[in-house]
Amino acid sequence: MMSNIVRIAVIVSHPIQHFCPMYASWAQHNDFQLKVFFASSIGVQPYHDPGFGTLVNWNNLYLDSFDHVFLNEGKSLSVNSSLDAPDLTNELSTYNPAVIIIYGYNQIIQKKAMVWGKRNNKKVFYISDSERAHDESSFRWFIKKQLRKSFFKKVDCCLTVGNFNEHYYHWMGVSMDRMIRLGFSIDLPIYQKAYEKRALFRKEIREKYNVPESSILISMVGKLIKRKRQIDIVRSLKILEDSSLKHFTLLVVGMGEDEQKIINEASTLSRNLVIITGFIPAEKLVAYYAATDIYVHASEYDPHTLAVSEAIYMGCPVIVSNKCGVFGPNDDVQVGKNGYTYECGNVTMLSRLLNHLGKSTSLLNEFSANSHIIGQENQIRAHSTGLRTALMKEELL
Repeated sequence: MMSNIVRIAVIVSHPIQHFCPMYASWAQHNDFQLKVFFASSIGVQPYHDPGFGTLVNWNNLYLDSFDHVFLNEGKSLSVNSSLDAPDLTNELSTYNPAVIIIYGYNQIIQKKAMVWGKRNNKKVFYISDSERAHDESSFRWFIKKQLRKSFFKKVDCCLTVGNFNEHYYHWMGVSMDRMIRLGFSIDLPIYQKAYEKRALFRKEIREKYNVPESSILISMVGKLIKRKRQIDIVRSLKILEDSSLKHFTLLVVGMGEDEQKIINEASTLSRNLVIITGFIPAEKLVAYYAATDIYVHASEYDPHTLAVSEAIYMGCPVIVSNKCGVFGPNDDVQVGKNGYTYECGNVTMLSRLLNHLGKSTSLLNEFSANSHIIGQENQIRAHSTGLRTALMKEELL
């Protein structure tokens, strides 16, 4: 290995199914060397997710495509604020990176990595999806700022995921010249192949659930829990039964504790239809996005949801609540270009937007094309140009 190759260490809690493909892409670059340090092996083997209420197993971790090490003797440890790795310091000293990339500030392992980086005069890059779109008391925001602003003074570069994320860093005192847009990564190899087959996938899913082509297919992906507010979409369909000539079908993709509440609400519909699919493995979600005419994300709290990034790549027009941190002038959802936002919980406003989009084939097609273009641009940054830009800015390349 040439001495001028920049060594990068990524410090992360565990293998995360949409970040690992990005690491595999980074590992293909010839002008820097990557090594990922995982504090836990959870996810490599099936584990029980209490939110989904089922066993989850990630099959697309690409671990053979990038250099990595499992700390803590490869144990499957719980991922929480107490997550640590006593062997991290020695591992970093041996690898001797020029840059460390850390995720979040709550876990002990990330704090330890920050301390090591600053003591050894290394560049520290930071990634999170933090935002201020969701509701929280002024007092709590004040406390968060006081506790965290000293942390951000030590960060050399924030690799941002979107507009709300950048607003959050700015509020924390990070200047724009210390931010580089990275974007929110998806499993790009799978989605690139799937986009070319989207017509086939669309036919497959619609036939599976007996959805006629005349029906506007809406979908939302995520755990069936209160804060996701899938029930708001069902209630909007109730309004549309009286105000729209179109027929709508909603695919609620996921499982969770709110399933029966959604079923009960859906039972009041007489014309529109709601189908709960159950848990769908990540690699099979592409087909559901391909079948979708309008993707809706109704959550009252979702910093930068992966589902929206996946949906736009597959060409879905999107409607999101104003509490989801995924919209902005150059974010996943760009109002009037590939989607709309509505006031969270306002089912009347949501129904109007669904009717507005659903009755216009030309608008659906325009928004669909724009979504895929935005998704492509975002993934180029996430998988390639974003990190290189940050390294060049820090004069490491």
